[in-house]
Amino acid sequence: MNEDEIYQGLISYADIISFLSNKDSSFSERVMKMIEDNNKHRRRQEILGLIFSFTLGIAGLGIGAFLALKGLSAAAITAVLGGISPIILAVIANLGQKGHPK
Repeated sequence: MNEDEIYQGLISYADIISFLSNKDSSFSERVMKMIEDNNKHRRRQEILGLIFSFTLGIAGLGIGAFLALKGLSAAAITAVLGGISPIILAVIANLGQKGHPK
């Protein structure tokens, strides 16, 4: 009888890692370096996304204030809503992530 095992994710069970480490002594170090590089890249992308959302939000609020001063109230409301929507979407997207305080 054959026994099948299914693995998901980057790191498998310890016996497989130790088996592969026996074949290639640098396997564990390369996997850990790859994980660390991936985490650095993900954090950098998250920070850039937050900066971009903040910039769009501030620009929308500024344009909305400018349009309100010009007497274009409907356009001002649209600009403000369009400006705060990236911020709201960024907050909602970050709420579902692991490790985010609730």
